[in-house]
Amino acid sequence: MRQEEEARNLRDGVLEEGEEVLLRPGDLPPIWKPETVGETMVGELLSIKKLTFGEVLRLRTKKGIEAVPQSVSMAEIDFREFIGRRLRFIFKGTVETKSGNKVKLFQISVSRKKDDDDVPF
Repeated sequence: MRQEEEARNLRDGVLEEGEEVLLRPGDLPPIWKPETVGETMVGELLSIKKLTFGEVLRLRTKKGIEAVPQSVSMAEIDFREFIGRRLRFIFKGTVETKSGNKVKLFQISVSRKKDDDDVPF
C-alpha cells in the first residue's frame, strides 16, 4: 500500500521520490482521543487552530502531525508561548463536573529550554 501511495504522489507531481505527505492544506490531522489512563502524546507544538468545538494543538510527533484538543482542564495554560517547544501530555483519567459533564485530565510538561536555544548559530 505504501508503494501505491508513493506512486500516486509521484504521479501528482507534487512530491519528490521518498517524500510523503504529512498534512495537506486545510486537512485536520488525526485527533488524539486517549481512553486508557497513562496514554501519552509527545511532540513539538507547531500551532494552535480554532475549530467550531474549541481549539486544537497541532504537534509534530514521531507518527507525523497530530492534534490534541484543548480540554477544559487545559484552559489555564497559554500554549502560544510554547510554540516550537516539545510537550508531553499524559492522560490521567476523567472526572465528573457538578453539571454532570465528564472532563479529561492531563499532566502536561514542557522540555526545559537550554541557554542557547535562542542563539541562531
